[in-house]
Amino acid sequence: MFKTYFDEKQLATLEKRYRTSLINSASGIRTAFLGISGTEGHWNSGTFSNVTHVGSHPPQISVLFRPDQGERHTLSNYRLTKRLTLTTIPLRQAEILHDSSVNAPYGTFEWTAVGGSVKTLEHWTHPIPTSALWAMELEFLEEFKLNNGCVYTVGAIKQIGFAKEVTVEDSGQLSWQNGPSLALGLNQYTTGNEFDFFPYPNAAKFKF
Repeated sequence: MFKTYFDEKQLATLEKRYRTSLINSASGIRTAFLGISGTEGHWNSGTFSNVTHVGSHPPQISVLFRPDQGERHTLSNYRLTKRLTLTTIPLRQAEILHDSSVNAPYGTFEWTAVGGSVKTLEHWTHPIPTSALWAMELEFLEEFKLNNGCVYTVGAIKQIGFAKEVTVEDSGQLSWQNGPSLALGLNQYTTGNEFDFFPYPNAAKFKF
């Protein structure tokens, strides 16, 4: 599924500028990520756009979660299992990506519940959407509660893979013909050339 792949050891041995460019590119520009957490039979997913490259040696990524009111299943799983996989989804599936932020019961794998498909890959903790352009598996390191109640987390990249639609240039920079969905606010998405707007996902629509 992934044309280009780096595990933790390979990332550590990359030339510094190449690794910095690679991780910085993968974190995107307000890219809308599908975050997957949980354990076998109890997968969970949600939509995240506040994702930032916070270091390349070792490579680390921050993910900002909304205030924890006891129903942040992705955050709870990340804390418990110490693993979170971030995947990028092309604009043609932006509506499914958006609907994955629906408030579903614990244990519901939102991505597949709203129509997405996945593939199980060897050595990856979580199933990966079949349309994913790239994926990063994180190991939980630390978290900070901000004064507005949001939770800022930092994770180390354990592995990262890129599909054939994505080219990793000699500099480490990523390029593609049809890029990932970018978030413009809460309900609007674009690849840079076209826009899609979706209403806030309603749990009743999916009979949760």
